[in-house]
Amino acid sequence: AFSWTGFYIGGQVGNFSSKVEITDPNKKDKLFSKDDTPKPSGFMGGIYAGSNMDLGNNMILGVETDAVWADREDAKTSSAKVIREDELVNFKDSLKNANAVFAKDKTMDDVKQDEKHTDSLALKEKWSGATRVRIGFTAADRMMPYFAG
Repeated sequence: AFSWTGFYIGGQVGNFSSKVEITDPNKKDKLFSKDDTPKPSGFMGGIYAGSNMDLGNNMILGVETDAVWADREDAKTSSAKVIREDELVNFKDSLKNANAVFAKDKTMDDVKQDEKHTDSLALKEKWSGATRVRIGFTAADRMMPYFAG
């Protein structure tokens, strides 16, 4: 009979794509259009390792961890827009809520009406990883449905 007990190690390769929505946390409004939002995508690869233990009665307990390298970045810059007087307060609130980073020697007080501003967004996916615990049962010789979390 097949045994699920023991240690294992492996590798993985693939592709990923992103769907991003950036919203104002207070108003739930979208801050950027779909076309102005960066969407990193591309090749990814990684390793995983885990171990399983037979608990008896066809029950298997396991733990697994993985690390995936992607190193992808995408950036979008919108066209320059003039800040009108009626938009200034909301614009500053949006910057504050987004924890905006200002250029050297600039602060929120430097943002004034009738000035042009350009939004620039960059998203980067360098790596990710996870560790999971799994419990499953051996339904057949080499088949193990399981729950993981």
